[in-house]
Amino acid sequence: MKTLNLLFFLLFTLVAEQLFSQYASVQFRNDIYDEAIASAQQEDKPIFIDTWAEWCGPCKKMEPVFREPELASYFNDHFINVRINMGHEGQVKQQVQRKYDIFFLPTLLILDKHGHVMFRSDNKVLSAEELVNIAKAINSPQEYVASQTMASSVADSRLPDPKPGIDKVKISDDMMLSQSKVTGATVLVKRPDINDQNYSDDPNEKILYTLGQGEQMPPEILLEEAYFRYTQFSDGSYRETVNQYLHSQSDWQSETNVKFIFDFLMNTDTRQFAYLVDNRALFESIIGTEKVSKSIGILVHQKLYQAVDRPDLNLAKKLFGHVNQTTSERKAYEYILNRTYNEGQMEKYVTLAQDYIQYVNPNDLSVMSKAAKYLSQHGTDRDQILTAARNLDGMISRKNVDYELHHYLAELYYKSGKNAKAKKAASKAIVIAKEQKKAYTKTEQLFSQL
Repeated sequence: MKTLNLLFFLLFTLVAEQLFSQYASVQFRNDIYDEAIASAQQEDKPIFIDTWAEWCGPCKKMEPVFREPELASYFNDHFINVRINMGHEGQVKQQVQRKYDIFFLPTLLILDKHGHVMFRSDNKVLSAEELVNIAKAINSPQEYVASQTMASSVADSRLPDPKPGIDKVKISDDMMLSQSKVTGATVLVKRPDINDQNYSDDPNEKILYTLGQGEQMPPEILLEEAYFRYTQFSDGSYRETVNQYLHSQSDWQSETNVKFIFDFLMNTDTRQFAYLVDNRALFESIIGTEKVSKSIGILVHQKLYQAVDRPDLNLAKKLFGHVNQTTSERKAYEYILNRTYNEGQMEKYVTLAQDYIQYVNPNDLSVMSKAAKYLSQHGTDRDQILTAARNLDGMISRKNVDYELHHYLAELYYKSGKNAKAKKAASKAIVIAKEQKKAYTKTEQLFSQL
């Protein structure tokens, strides 16, 4: 009887864990798009897309957010949830990157069932509360609009009285939902001031400021529309308006256009950024040297560490050159070396490290020690091993360094066939191990083979 009770308890626990795990985290479907649109239309649900990559630090910070019970439960019930790995090449990655202009990670998207953007967050780590509130606002627009049009003051007679029985869904006090006349999607926009001529007393009216359509709009209106969409809309639609305005301009050197370009640099891959770099003195004279330098530094850092398409060594040199031409080569090598090491691509790391040591920084012991450790354990190319041994020997021969480095040196000389040098290095490693009070059995075993 006790055995049956135990089995029943274990079975109950297993089932309970499975049921709980369903809502313990957002249940993502991986690397799909067309299938997500089809499911959204069939189930009449919006789509939530999380774009991520293994190497993306801010993406990892979103993981605990997706495990928040309230958020997980709500998103699993109300959304088609999709996660797209932007670190691996594939058809879906390319499709979504092109369609929604994904540049930085993480980019979070909420789409309607037709794939139109309702909400977009680029390069930000949102809290669970923020994300849940956004989701509820999109899924319950009438409740959201009604709650957000409640009077903030009893003297504010133009706003309606609160309706009983409606829980307040709050993103911020100045946000509301609106329907795009272009796509039909519902998007989050800034609430107009009650003194604004476009203000409506009707809490159920969906408002959208539309100044015109595309190429039919005069340049001065396109300029205002770009700023308006950037500050008011959450769907990223300002990007297209920015490009339309710049396309309408034959002279980018006017003060107005220089300020406009600077305000909408967006990222290092845009023609605005290229123009800034080519005309840096002009921008510094109008914007200010400190502001220009700071913006370039921020955009370069974002491209290096959060862009979907990460730079190779040559592009990294160019990017670091925008910040400081003197240190650009060293910084670029260090960036690629760190990235390669963190990704576990050690053969590539060793080859790159030897070029770096030979041509850029012959005294970087940190880089050399990582390469030496790998080669001492896994190296097969005798010439490469001997080169590493000589480089390491030159760095540590007159320095008080860790015992392990002397052991690596002995291993490298041994693997490259230099037994006399290996024996000398092993003897020194044992002496240093004793001084540092470290175990040295592996060095004794190596010494016995010499």
